[in-house]
Amino acid sequence: MDREVKLWAKTLLLAYPYLEKVAFLADRQLMSKAAGSWRAYGDAFDVCKGVIDTIYIKDSYINAKLVTLAAWRMLNAKFAKVIELRYFKKMKIAAVAERMRMSSRGVEKMLPAAEQAFAEALLKCGKNAERLEELFGASPFLLGVKADAELSGAFSE
Repeated sequence: MDREVKLWAKTLLLAYPYLEKVAFLADRQLMSKAAGSWRAYGDAFDVCKGVIDTIYIKDSYINAKLVTLAAWRMLNAKFAKVIELRYFKKMKIAAVAERMRMSSRGVEKMLPAAEQAFAEALLKCGKNAERLEELFGASPFLLGVKADAELSGAFSE
């Protein structure tokens, strides 16, 4: 499997809990840019460009949430539960293990397989590396999460 798809899969999982809040902040930024049009230096072109760019960024956050949920729904029950507890609900490994009645070690072993299955589900949804880059490449938040995931080595090879 392509390394980029795995990296985007990890990025979407890490970013998922924050996507609603970031979309809301994009809305606030949108209102601010629209309200800034009364300034003398805010010509119509710049204001419109800023508003349109912000709308595209907000759309990428909404699409990220939808793509993540679509791929997550394709996972088997155990993998879906591990992903849900670890990434969507931001629980620690020990809490996930307790909730699933497993050992912490068992959850640690299952997590890379669940992440791999999630990346494969993205591919089944038609989201290869190029398509993911096209969808989310303009999003500063998602690109930041992706860069952090890549630097920390937070995805399995």
